[in-house]
Amino acid sequence: MSGVKARVLVVDDEPSICEGIDAILTRAGYEVVKAYSGEDAVGILQHEDFDVILMDLIMPGMDGAETCSVIKRSKPGVRV
Repeated sequence: MSGVKARVLVVDDEPSICEGIDAILTRAGYEVVKAYSGEDAVGILQHEDFDVILMDLIMPGMDGAETCSVIKRSKPGVRV
């Protein structure tokens, strides 16, 4: 992947967790986008593509398992 940054979507309802993971991955050279709910993640994925999605399983509203199911139907190739 010379010169091309892998894109990562980080999904967690706790902003401090998202910020911490963002800082680590950004320093490692990844391009990071954050979502603070499953619903936000699904909305972002309607307009953007990612190489990997890191997601919390326990979130209010649409939890990680449900979000993963929705994502896999619309973007079957993405790694969650």
